[in-house]
Formats: sequence, structure tokens, C-alpha cells
Amino acid sequence: MNQSLDIKRLKDYRASAFSIARAELEFDLNLTATKVHARLYMKRSGDENEPLVLSGEDLALDGVWLDGRALAPDQYR
Repeated sequence: MNQSLDIKRLKDYRASAFSIARAELEFDLNLTATKVHARLYMKRSGDENEPLVLSGEDLALDGVWLDGRALAPDQYR
């Protein structure tokens, strides 16, 4: 397997514009798949123009809620 490494250097570090005050995780374990329900209580702590970016690999997004309201797919990317 030949994968390129994404090297991160301390000199390039920038603190996130968001902090997580609390995280609630619920796991549904199955022999073929695991479903995770995550509820993050986030607060902006930096640049007001910086977008919130969530990333992951091999994940399926079921939905996004903001302040208890479901967002339509065209409201996030």
C-alpha cells in the first residue's frame, strides 16, 4: 500500500474557530456495521468568517440538525 502522508507541522497549527463544550455519543453495535449518533454542543471561539468543517472517512451522513431544527441538504455541504 503506497499512501502519501499528510504531514502536519507545529508551525502551521491554527486553533479551531470552534470549541466543543460537550459531546454525547450513542453507539449501535452490529456484526456488519456500527451506527454512531453524535450530539455536539459547539461554540464559536474564533474567526466569525471561518466555516465549521466536519470531516471523516467512510461515513454516511444521515442528517444535520442546528438548534434542534433539521437542515435541508442544500443548507450544508
